[in-house]
Amino acid sequence: MDHQRTVFLIGAGSVGDDEQAVFTLHVNGAACNLKCSYRDKVIEAEEEDFFEALFQIRQALEVDGLLPFC
Repeated sequence: MDHQRTVFLIGAGSVGDDEQAVFTLHVNGAACNLKCSYRDKVIEAEEEDFFEALFQIRQALEVDGLLPFC
């Protein structure tokens, strides 16, 4: 079963802009799948644990100057 969580993103632009991403978590056997949907983009990572998957997604978000607020 998938779980979804909404997370605010830091670095969205001017002060007061609230940008959000939807993170979808899914366990597929021993693999942890994490999907981040924001703007018109989707970033996906599959790792051994969700910490490593989030690390991969954070690196991709940094390209757009964004960080998850967590």
